[in-house]
Amino acid sequence: MGVEIDAGYTWTNGTHARLLHEGNRFPIKTITATDDIGTTADLVDNDLTIDKWKPFANLLTDPSNFAGADWTATNVTVGADGQTITETAVSGAHDLEQSVTWDSAGGNAVFAIDVDRQSLSEVRLLAFDGTNTRTCWFDMRDLTVGSVFNATGQIIALGGDSYRLKMYFTANSAAGRVEIQFGNGSEATSYGGSVDNTIKITRAVAHAGEASLRLDGFTGQAGTCFGIAAHNLGSGGARITFEHDSNADDTFTTIEAITPTDDSPIMFFFNAVTSARWRITVDRGALPEIGVVRVGDPLVFERARYAGASPARMNRATENVGNISRSGELMGRSVKRTILKEPMQWPRLSYAWVRANLDGPNGVIQSLESNAAFLAWRPETIPDVAYIMRATADAPQATGQVNLWSFAIDAEVHSYE
Repeated sequence: MGVEIDAGYTWTNGTHARLLHEGNRFPIKTITATDDIGTTADLVDNDLTIDKWKPFANLLTDPSNFAGADWTATNVTVGADGQTITETAVSGAHDLEQSVTWDSAGGNAVFAIDVDRQSLSEVRLLAFDGTNTRTCWFDMRDLTVGSVFNATGQIIALGGDSYRLKMYFTANSAAGRVEIQFGNGSEATSYGGSVDNTIKITRAVAHAGEASLRLDGFTGQAGTCFGIAAHNLGSGGARITFEHDSNADDTFTTIEAITPTDDSPIMFFFNAVTSARWRITVDRGALPEIGVVRVGDPLVFERARYAGASPARMNRATENVGNISRSGELMGRSVKRTILKEPMQWPRLSYAWVRANLDGPNGVIQSLESNAAFLAWRPETIPDVAYIMRATADAPQATGQVNLWSFAIDAEVHSYE
């Protein structure tokens, strides 16, 4: 979540804020992707959170309608919503099945479903690649991963009583199938069913492989940080690997691989590497998406900031739309818009530091006027990272006879939940 570090990284002034902004992130000449489903990979170089690199297409048809023609139902019925699945009382297997052609060999193929938990005890996911069968049990009573065969399973909470059941595995490039199988509570797939056993499946996802995004700068520079924002790597259960190619021989060296725990912005810190080629590789996630990627050497603030801090994740500016009846009854409600807020203040800054880092075209003030930025306000001890979409900077002010200055910004921050 938020701040991540290389295993060999040692903090210097780790309680001081880090700001990766337009003036200290590296300009990128070209961006190339190994996989791209029609989105433009170089969109990650703009500030917009709506434009995203999407490397994989879903191999399944009707992924949110299990009454669709390509799904075969055995001893289950599909509700009118196309998503609520109910067992029949027949003895035997109870499942949904679809044929799929795995489109790339190797890597970490993924099969996942999103569910709303109801009365069904267990689910087993099965994937067949023409040669090998992979399976994973998920217990819906205590939300644990059960028996696994040639795969790795994971349950990810999506909020409320909704969950992502995911497994990843190595797949051959071949025609095969996926199955969503019901269980009776003891990991049996053949049993006498009950019409009282139901589950709502809102989406199914299958795809194969891993994908890389390469960023080529104009010249080699000493980088210490990657910034990633507007992604779904945490909720998708993805792994992201940070890499560099310092000698331009097309052989990339891994800096570190991490598995984010949520979809908050990431600032990954590492010991300085001088390179003009940088890369991220994503695998294991269910249809990963990334909106913003930055590489650079963030500004380290002269002083630590603590008093008066208001972490953006809990400083929510949510606009609700709802109807309340004349008698005071709630008739309906929806969220119209959510952004996060983060007011930030830094006191006791020296005049020399203010002039060197806040002033000028590449300084903080003008950079925030025109471009988004990443901020980790106390990275060694607090993992929160903010992706600042818009900010109003107050002019630095002299604070008195001690010849020190204060600086503050009021930021609107990307809401990822």
